[in-house]
Amino acid sequence: MAAFIKSLFIGIAILGVTAVVLSKLLPNYSLSHALVGLLLMALNALAAVILFDLGKRGNLIRTSLASMSVRFLTLAAIMIVGLELFKPTRTELLSFICTAFAAYVAFQALEIRHFIRMQARLVR
Repeated sequence: MAAFIKSLFIGIAILGVTAVVLSKLLPNYSLSHALVGLLLMALNALAAVILFDLGKRGNLIRTSLASMSVRFLTLAAIMIVGLELFKPTRTELLSFICTAFAAYVAFQALEIRHFIRMQARLVR
């Protein structure tokens, strides 16, 4: 778990610096919305690993699929409520979505790596 959290913080730092650079280079790129998307996806990845670690004794595939469903519905609800409350402009929404998507892909790779390492430890 500690290795995952270290990797997660490194990923947040790299993607955060990338978002800052993009906000400087592209005038329409909203940094605040990009960072919100980044942090939302980081919390999603952290929740996944916490649920993996809680489900060590049970069926990991079942735990993984159940947590994916719950996390997907939670993310959808948070995004819908955020859209209704804050009413972002088109460029702010694009900044949020693009950064959140990039963060999701990066953090999904970290989750898969953690899952494979956890499976290897259980086999030993």
